[in-house]
Amino acid sequence: MVCKNCGKSLGNEKATCPFCGALMDQNQLEAFVKEKKEREKDLRPKLVSERYGMALHYEKQKNQTNHSLFIILGILLVLVILFLIAVFILF
Repeated sequence: MVCKNCGKSLGNEKATCPFCGALMDQNQLEAFVKEKKEREKDLRPKLVSERYGMALHYEKQKNQTNHSLFIILGILLVLVILFLIAVFILF
């Protein structure tokens, strides 16, 4: 759920926005109570993202970092090969 006042993500533990302190509207409160009852029935351990309503962006960031790393390594490999070719030609 999203705060109607500031637009930030609301957690699953409180009926107020942790950022601006605004109360949820009636529809959000009803959904909050329903989710809370369902969570009380579920005994499995909770992820941090489930508990506080945060989206997981780790995998996307990790893949972008790996892609950039492969590009940099490829460029370095090409430069090393060109350097070795130049050294063999000159000597």
